[in-house]
Amino acid sequence: MASRGISLAARGCVVAAIGAAAFFCESTPARDTNVDYAASLSEAVSLLENNQHAQARQALARALSVDRNEPYGLLAAATLALHTGDSKRAESLLRRAQEADPQSRLPDLGLALAKLLQNDRAGAAPYASVAPNLSLYLRVLAKDTTVAAELASVKETEPDPLRLQLAGVSALQAGESERGVSLLKALLARPEWAPCEESKAVCLPFAEGRMAEGNAAPVEPLVVPEPPATTPLLTGRATLTPGKLPSGTAMVSYAVAGTYTATTNNAPFLATWNTSRCANGIYTLIITCLNSTGSPLTETKRLVRVSNADATPTRRLTQEQASELQERLTQLLLPRPSRKAAHYALALQAVKRGESNEALAQIESVVAIDPSYRSAYVTLKQYNQKYVGIGNGYWRGHTDEKLIAFTFDDGPNPLPEKTPALLKTLRDEGVKATFFVVGSRAEANPDLIRAIDSDGHEIANHSYTHPNLTFLSADAVRKELCRTSVVVRDLTGKRPRFYRPPGGNFNGATADAASALGMHGAYWTVDAYKFENAPFTADDVTSYVLKKVRPGSIILLHNAPANTIQALPAIFRALREQGYEFTTMRDLVDRSQPLPKPQPTHRNVPQPTHRNVRG
Repeated sequence: MASRGISLAARGCVVAAIGAAAFFCESTPARDTNVDYAASLSEAVSLLENNQHAQARQALARALSVDRNEPYGLLAAATLALHTGDSKRAESLLRRAQEADPQSRLPDLGLALAKLLQNDRAGAAPYASVAPNLSLYLRVLAKDTTVAAELASVKETEPDPLRLQLAGVSALQAGESERGVSLLKALLARPEWAPCEESKAVCLPFAEGRMAEGNAAPVEPLVVPEPPATTPLLTGRATLTPGKLPSGTAMVSYAVAGTYTATTNNAPFLATWNTSRCANGIYTLIITCLNSTGSPLTETKRLVRVSNADATPTRRLTQEQASELQERLTQLLLPRPSRKAAHYALALQAVKRGESNEALAQIESVVAIDPSYRSAYVTLKQYNQKYVGIGNGYWRGHTDEKLIAFTFDDGPNPLPEKTPALLKTLRDEGVKATFFVVGSRAEANPDLIRAIDSDGHEIANHSYTHPNLTFLSADAVRKELCRTSVVVRDLTGKRPRFYRPPGGNFNGATADAASALGMHGAYWTVDAYKFENAPFTADDVTSYVLKKVRPGSIILLHNAPANTIQALPAIFRALREQGYEFTTMRDLVDRSQPLPKPQPTHRNVPQPTHRNVRG
């Protein structure tokens, strides 16, 4: 098949339907299975399955350096782009995969998701039939109340979580409130779902302006060269010319790595490339002009697109490898349900029933997952400012009573000499304290959180991953604090009233997030961090605390260096002899005098001098 007349002379080569030139040599390398390609691609898919998207990108880059036209490599790269929310790049890769293997239906599934990521419901519709759940989802977005009848047989035990959510949401749309609530609660109770997290694959959030989202962290885009849209397609036997020749040209070579090479010494140095012997896709054509001794004079690289109706896809994978990758990529491309959408729908139903505490709990869970979802954060902030008030920052209790609040940061730690030993010491001494817990550690050690609570201690918020909150975006700060509060709430039934930012680092976004959650800042009067570890001793901790303590002091310690645990009995004994009483942060603030007017906020409290370390 001859190509259309194509001129790329200005770019250094010409492709036209004319006869072949004479050659010194011409060859088309065999398409042998490339073990490295298959291994790199399989590794990339495994990393995607384990939510390691940055590492998957590296493995994909290795595979694509071998072949950027093999359809499963393109599909894997598109999957990475979809998971990270890069819909435009995903769409381009999917169309290339579609061209490389027209028989595959996987590109259609990916294109439906790419269009949904772009909030293009009409654009997604032609591809949605490849997955029944997607067709139902589009109808639910369009408020089609007949979906509920079609899903009437779905029970709480439905194994497909997205179908379960579709049945629940469609039931609510059809006015079947009790059934819809029951189905969505069953969805949220599924044991395989991590609390306060969405899948890192593409999720469907059931919002008209937010039809789909890729929840994996962004990665550096994979560079898969793409010629301009105006680049014509090469088909059949295409004749290549070198364009403008440098002085002294005696030979011209043409090369497409791993696919085609040709060299000619006959002016005007034409070469014929039988593109029908190649897989469809994009190739880099390298044109080298050489002198009579074979030394290169110039080298030009041009992207070209090959498309033949009878082309065979690249065969770098065995049939077994291809079948396995198809199944794995299908699972990675299938869309997931959305926890936050389920929590938000349940919050709306709770409001309708007048169940304010249930509505508050559901909205908190939404914010813990995604503060930017619909009106969740604004609603939570308005509620807490109305019923709890604006958060204050406390460096000490405003009291002349000999009250002291001992606080312990960074737990829980399950090592016997850490949190368990600290709890035993406090129990033996009859002291109640406040534990500022890191949410991720609390989530991993639920029994310790319940033990702290059952011993009568107060549990407060020390962020979810212990970052410097001032380095984060406003939404990231909100998630850090809200997720920790939700973890504590779900384990104890109590919401933290206080938070302490790691390192004492806070700014306006931190204050706003804490206030929206109904929390006050708890800082310190005495910080013994320096003495809690070697080369200092337990006696150094004791001496420092006793020297600094005053009525209303908030003592900052950690959970729990050996020096701290060893020092506590002596500290408690000495302070009791001085008439001091030990209490929690909540009790200290409740028994303190009201703060003077105007009430200080986090924004006008001086920044602490505490180091940006463990505290």
